Order: sequence, then C-alpha cells, then structure tokens
Amino acid sequence: MKSFLFSFSFLLLTLFSVSCQGTKGDASADPAASGGPAAAGIVNSKCPGAPDKDARTDVTVDYKGQKVGFCCEGCIDTWKEMSDEQKDKFLQGQKAMRK
Repeated sequence: MKSFLFSFSFLLLTLFSVSCQGTKGDASADPAASGGPAAAGIVNSKCPGAPDKDARTDVTVDYKGQKVGFCCEGCIDTWKEMSDEQKDKFLQGQKAMRK
C-alpha cells in the first residue's frame, strides 16, 4: 500500500510538472546563485511540483512555519492540490537530501 501511494504521488508530481514547461526563470532568483536554499530561507532545493527543477527563492509559500520554494507560480497550484501527507513526505525527503 505504501509503495502504491508513493508511486501515485510521484506520478501526480510528474504529470503536474508539465505546468512549468515554457516558464521564464530569472537566473538571479536561482538558489545556487544566492548561496543555496538554506541561505535564502527556503527548506527545499527542488520544486515540489517539478522535482527535476530547482526551487526559486522568489516564488514561495509558507507551510507549517516553513518557507517552501517553487520553480514557477504554476507549481504553487500543484502544491495546493497535494494532501498534507504528500507535502510532509516531500519536505522530509528534501531534509534527508541535505544530510
């Protein structure tokens, strides 16, 4: 059951990543250019809506007292459609990658 939920969550994120195709990113907003996501105050380095893209520091939402970054405005809509369990799992994965 857990493997099904993980696969389903990954599939949803992959499908919604299409919303980011063709968006214009500002290189100055790239976390790598500004000292990384932690230096910018965001808790993630990859976008929750398009995990293959870097999270930007100028496109964020607050979630449970944490600042979450996105690659584009469209991915915020994807985030809003995710369950709290999916959001928490994504953020746990991001924290594990930092260790």
